[in-house]
Amino acid sequence: QALNEEDKEEVNNLIHDRLEAKRVKDFEVADLIRDHLYQEYEISVDDRLRQWSVGGEFDSQATQSLRQDSPTSPDGRLSSSSYVKTYNRRGGTGHLSENEVALIEAMVQRRSDELSRFNRQAAQSIRNGLKQKYFVVIDDINGEWHIRGNDFILSPSWEGRHLPTQIEESREEIEKLIRERSQAKFEKDYTRADEIRSDLRDTYDIKLDDRLKEWSIGADVPVDQGAMSYDSESSLTKMTALQLKDRLRDLGLPVSGKKTDLIDRLLKQLQL
Repeated sequence: QALNEEDKEEVNNLIHDRLEAKRVKDFEVADLIRDHLYQEYEISVDDRLRQWSVGGEFDSQATQSLRQDSPTSPDGRLSSSSYVKTYNRRGGTGHLSENEVALIEAMVQRRSDELSRFNRQAAQSIRNGLKQKYFVVIDDINGEWHIRGNDFILSPSWEGRHLPTQIEESREEIEKLIRERSQAKFEKDYTRADEIRSDLRDTYDIKLDDRLKEWSIGADVPVDQGAMSYDSESSLTKMTALQLKDRLRDLGLPVSGKKTDLIDRLLKQLQL
């Protein structure tokens, strides 16, 4: 079935967006566009032949180049695309002011705009400037950027969620230990840094992400302890160390030891 002019323009725009998504290695978006083309227009795309066709036949008049009728620059490349990647900030911002962070976010987005216009030279210039002045690291694959440094923040996955009581009460101490670990790594005292990481994990069930400079608590999704069942050993095993310690504290029992010790202590007390 032939496409009308309006559909043909839309298909060409989608083809362009898919090419750009693949260029920046956003393959999830590229696959979504490919599936949408087939579902809405019965368009099949052959990346090897660099052609698309209606109905999937690539030897007919319906076959067209992936870049046919596309706006091109003098060198024959696409001059623009409606696909503009959005980047999210991860990790802390160190000693940067709010205005500096806002400027960085604007420049990262400006770089994405330049990439959508295939202006690689301008995009690279922005990237180099951000790296040299603000130590910005841009991850094009995951669509993220962060400041290279030693400041850790609580993972955004915990924003707006209630922290466990022990973490809330010990947060100042936890963040102090994280800063002490960063200093130990800076001084190349990796033995002390590993000790602090282990202490944070065993005492508070804290996980550290050195790449993103973020810390999080146990499982990614906190469990409502009021709804937690304690009627079997398997349910205790599924709990985090932090949840087990809170349960032991409720029962007035010691909270020291490894996770297996905590489970054994609860099993004896509850006579499971």
